Amino acid sequence: MVFDLFYKGGFMFKTKKGLLILCLLLFLLLMMLCICSKVEGIYNEIMPQSSHVLITKKDSKVLINGTFSKDELASQTIDRFKMFNGKVERGDVDINENISQNDKWHDVMQNIVYYFSNNLEEGELSFINNKLDLKGSTLSQTSKDDILAILEKLKAQGVDVSSDFELLEPKTDKQKIKKDLYELLHSKTIEFKTGEAIVKEESYPLLDAISDKLSTFPEVGVVIEGHTDDVGEDELNQKLSEDRAMSIKEYFIQKGIDGARLSTLGFGEYRPAFPNSSAENRQRNRRVEFKVKGE
Repeated sequence: MVFDLFYKGGFMFKTKKGLLILCLLLFLLLMMLCICSKVEGIYNEIMPQSSHVLITKKDSKVLINGTFSKDELASQTIDRFKMFNGKVERGDVDINENISQNDKWHDVMQNIVYYFSNNLEEGELSFINNKLDLKGSTLSQTSKDDILAILEKLKAQGVDVSSDFELLEPKTDKQKIKKDLYELLHSKTIEFKTGEAIVKEESYPLLDAISDKLSTFPEVGVVIEGHTDDVGEDELNQKLSEDRAMSIKEYFIQKGIDGARLSTLGFGEYRPAFPNSSAENRQRNRRVEFKVKGE
């Protein structure tokens, strides 16, 4: 009767020998599935996956999603974004130890985060299998060009890069002064006497131009941030960055800017825009930045 059921069900095995062959075939099929599973596991160990990271910026808030090889790397990524963004959230973050440590995510994180945070009004950064896709909106052609220059640098380091940017027309006073300040400080820096908080006279025209922009938008508040490189003692760098920010605030007050609009912060060497790996980068990290309040 059992054999009749097999036969009626479409099976051609009507004898004990046939049933034995069927069982053997099923056993071999299960063995093949197990072997395939083992091979896939070995392949993942030998040829591990790459990072998959998706980071979005909208309404001045950054959301970080992705798969990282270690929780430490995920935390480093989040901390890097927190340096330059007021609101950073950890979204769907997974840890997969099979992810390759040989990808270019570290290079991307060190070079692009500063520009992603400061130059884009809104944006999306996707990094999959060593391919970086960056898109978003900027307030000026200058800020767009600066991002493109960094992307070219990453290309030279072996990162596959694609990008798409939209140029926005500033509408609010905050957007207008943000654009103007970026344009003014794009190719110029505020120079100080070495190891001091005294502004050099050659920087007075730049400060006067910034003061004029602040006067044009009297309702907009600004945070003045001081930064240093990593040369010297931490405590001295911290105090120097604070004193330099305060020195600029006092200069603006002398020019008639309401001091209540101005706040100062010093970060010492703890918020480098670029790795302190060369004299050029250290010079770029010795900087003063202006952040529009509420942005």
